[in-house]
Amino acid sequence: MYNRKASDKKYRNSKKGKITANRGYAKYRKTEKYRQTQLRYRQTEKYKLAQKRYRQSKKGRMDRKKRKALYKRKLNFIPMFENPFSPSEKINWHHINDTYVVAIPEDLHLLYNGPYHREKVMTVVTQIYLWRD
Repeated sequence: MYNRKASDKKYRNSKKGKITANRGYAKYRKTEKYRQTQLRYRQTEKYKLAQKRYRQSKKGRMDRKKRKALYKRKLNFIPMFENPFSPSEKINWHHINDTYVVAIPEDLHLLYNGPYHREKVMTVVTQIYLWRD
């Protein structure tokens, strides 16, 4: 999985990262003036509209689902397959283990709640994805 902290550290220690840090922008971002500017911008209609468009986009929805899964259950979110169902059908992302998820219809996902949820749903998942071409 992508490790942002390691990637950021690698960039900061690179030649390009050191040049960028010395230009003053990194110092400016630590000032109170920058914080106040960001706060004012986040209260504008332009920012709110941009956030709304992002949240309603496909990428924004996936991002929310990933964050919810990570926050609630400390699980990773890596889709094994693309969603094979029509866009009009409601789907849930089901964790087949702590890392990988597959899309299954919401009604089937909710049908097998309770103890041993993963094991019960795996029968449905294998039927859906083994017969997929």
